[in-house]
Amino acid sequence: MFVCFMGIERINDMKKRRLICVLLSVVLVLGVFGFASAQEAAEVNDAAMEIVGGAPVDAAGTREPEPPTAGTEKDSGGEEAEPSVPAEPLAQPSVQPAEPVPEAQMENGGPPALTGEAAPAEDGLQIMPLAAGDEAALRADILNAAPGGVVEISNSLQLTNTPLTIDKNLTFRSTGGTVQLSVAGAIRHINASAGVTLTFEGVELVGNAPAAGGGIEAAGDITLNGASVRDCQAAAGGGVNAAGAVTLSNSVLSGNRASAGNGGGVNSGLTVYVSGSTVSQNTAAAGNGGGIYSAGAFTLNSGTIDGNNAGLNGGGVYSPAPNAFISGGTISGNTAQGDGGGYYGLSIFVLNGTVSGNHAVESGGGIFVETVTIENGTVSGNTAGDNGGGIYTEQDFEINGGSVKNNAAADGGGVYVLGEALLNGGTVSENNAAADGGGIYARGKTQYAGVEINGNTAANNGGGLYAYSSVSVSNGSLTGNTAATGNGGGIYCGGNFMIQSGTVSGNEAGANGGGVYAVAPNAFLRGGTVAGNTARQDGGGFYGSVAYVMGSSVTGNHAAADGGGLFVVDVTVESGLIDGNAADGYGGGIYAENGIEINNGTVSGNTAANGGGISTIGDVDFNRGFITGNTAHEDGGGIYGTLASITAGSGAVFADNSAARGYLIKEADKALYAAKIFTAHITQPFTYAYNNFDINYVGIEIEYVVTFDPQGGSAVRPALVTAGSAVEKPADPVRAGYVFTGWFKDAAATQPWDFATAVNSNITLYAGWREGPAPAVVYTVTFDSRGGSAVAAAIDIPAGSTISAPADPTRGGYTFTGWFTDEAATRKWSFESDTVNGNITLYAGWKTAAGTAADTDAPKTGDTSGLWLYTWIAVAGASLFIVALVKIKRRRKKEY
Repeated sequence: MFVCFMGIERINDMKKRRLICVLLSVVLVLGVFGFASAQEAAEVNDAAMEIVGGAPVDAAGTREPEPPTAGTEKDSGGEEAEPSVPAEPLAQPSVQPAEPVPEAQMENGGPPALTGEAAPAEDGLQIMPLAAGDEAALRADILNAAPGGVVEISNSLQLTNTPLTIDKNLTFRSTGGTVQLSVAGAIRHINASAGVTLTFEGVELVGNAPAAGGGIEAAGDITLNGASVRDCQAAAGGGVNAAGAVTLSNSVLSGNRASAGNGGGVNSGLTVYVSGSTVSQNTAAAGNGGGIYSAGAFTLNSGTIDGNNAGLNGGGVYSPAPNAFISGGTISGNTAQGDGGGYYGLSIFVLNGTVSGNHAVESGGGIFVETVTIENGTVSGNTAGDNGGGIYTEQDFEINGGSVKNNAAADGGGVYVLGEALLNGGTVSENNAAADGGGIYARGKTQYAGVEINGNTAANNGGGLYAYSSVSVSNGSLTGNTAATGNGGGIYCGGNFMIQSGTVSGNEAGANGGGVYAVAPNAFLRGGTVAGNTARQDGGGFYGSVAYVMGSSVTGNHAAADGGGLFVVDVTVESGLIDGNAADGYGGGIYAENGIEINNGTVSGNTAANGGGISTIGDVDFNRGFITGNTAHEDGGGIYGTLASITAGSGAVFADNSAARGYLIKEADKALYAAKIFTAHITQPFTYAYNNFDINYVGIEIEYVVTFDPQGGSAVRPALVTAGSAVEKPADPVRAGYVFTGWFKDAAATQPWDFATAVNSNITLYAGWREGPAPAVVYTVTFDSRGGSAVAAAIDIPAGSTISAPADPTRGGYTFTGWFTDEAATRKWSFESDTVNGNITLYAGWKTAAGTAADTDAPKTGDTSGLWLYTWIAVAGASLFIVALVKIKRRRKKEY
């Protein structure tokens, strides 16, 4: 300021002095204006600390919500709502009116009741009035007819006192459709003498059941062609009782009853032939043959024998003669209180047709015979209280085709055979036995040459086949059978066993021998395949005494205990393949209690806890062949033999087997584990050459995957577990509306998993659930003080609830302005109204405290550092202006 003053004094020109004064005045004004502007800016910044974020604030300090974006609809949960689409109207089904039923139609198919006047009947039949002359005329016609003649009947009539007695061959024929002959008392319609053959065409004989009476009594042969006999009753042969042969062609016998003897519908002293006819709802109350009793050969060509009942045997048909034939038709829904629900006889050939849904209180639900041969057709859905749900044979059974399925009994759900079983073709499937032999129970020897035995179940032994004697398998397949608690999921063999070809696969045993259980010594596996079977104890593929493997493939079987492929006392392997089997205990490929001899063949890719390939406590003679690529979770990748001596010949290849532990860790832990080892080319002590036999070889650490199936709950990551180690229990999953009950080995949640159990294979564990209240949904609110003092998080906050404000944090040089949902501190959180709907973080807001320097490690808000410049300019300008005015006034005084 002094310099400016001195400068003005030295200027003589008055105009210049005035100009300088004006400039100084401008400077003064600018300084004052700048000071005012800086002060106003500081005040605005201070106010910004109180109103953070630029959103309007009401008097209570609450931020007003931003308006929603135009054009977006929100549902109650805040999600964008889908546009509603009107549902199309459902098409209404059209209903057709039912056709009227003719009044003349009757329940049993007969004409209207006689009224004494002529009346039209169905099929255009003219029913004539009943008069004494009608019956008398009929008796006269019979008397006057020549032998072999035809008696034509045009009117329905009722016999009143005595049956029609006939002593000649005659044919009774309706001339106007079906005509009825009914009886009034306990009499037969017809009594025919010996040697007489009678034929009925279009005539219906109606009895007066439940009283006795009606039907035909004949000492000769009877033929029904398009005729019917119903509701008749007699001591034997309720509908027809004939000493001769009976032929039923397109006829009906129904509702007839034999009160004391045999043959509810028909009782024939010779043969019975059925074609296109129906024999139904007949009863032999105390005898045999509810539908038909045929003392001679029986033939069913077509038609139906249905719903009949016998107090003894043969609910549908009883025929003690040999050579019965079923070439078509159906025997179904019949019942016997003894044996043979559908058919009881001596021998039968089933060429076609169906025997189904029959029941025997004792044995042979469908068929009970001495011998049976099935070429085609179906025996299904039959049941027996004792043995042989489908078929019971006292001697031999042969099946070349056709199907035996869905039958049930105590033993032999499908077939029970006391003699030999010849299984050449066809299928035996889905049968069930409450004890042994789900598909077939055979007491004699069994020749298995092509049949398929699939999907059968036995509660005890022999899911597919229970053979008391020997079994020879040369073709065919046994697959998917189950012995629920016993031995031999596919085959239980009480005698010697041999398989030359064919397949035994996918069977399961609750105890031993998932594929085959052979009790007797000398089992020969000459060919074929035993694959994919499972035993819950020993012998996944085969369980037996002495076995010879001579070309078979035993692959992919599993035992929960020992012997994944084979469990035997002694075994000789001449050729064949034992591959990919697994045991949870000892001997993935073979477990032998005494010894093993291998002259050729391959034992490869098998897995077990000990003895991945072979486990034995006897001697091992390994002369030639391959033991390769087997794995032990613990000891003996190739061979495990605690008391064995092992002789390895020059043709033996022992390679690429691995154990979980090695020779250098523990002497027992090696791929080839035995007390003694002898070879033709290597002598004791051990030398480097033994490495060729993988003695010291240890594979990489074996790891398995444990998969957790939440079964509708929240996802759980799978775990990778080292073999032999326990898997760590994961955090419990959650599921809305359910309570977690633990981890289980099965999807039905019946077998709990013990997390102390060692894992030695890839497994899946299943979450268990029970219905219950949904678990509470809670969240965590984290407080970020942004350079201020720490604030503890708020945890377990129920969804949709508000939270209490924590104590305000502190920070040197700053004043706390509240909590915000963003780091820029633009959206303030309201502890009174804002709710927690997820895990969130709230950020502290700050402004610089008055009279203090701001921290340098955080953004400055409300800063007034520019005020000093404007203040200096204003003061300097004002001073210069005042000095200049004083100097000017003094000079003017001097001048004047």
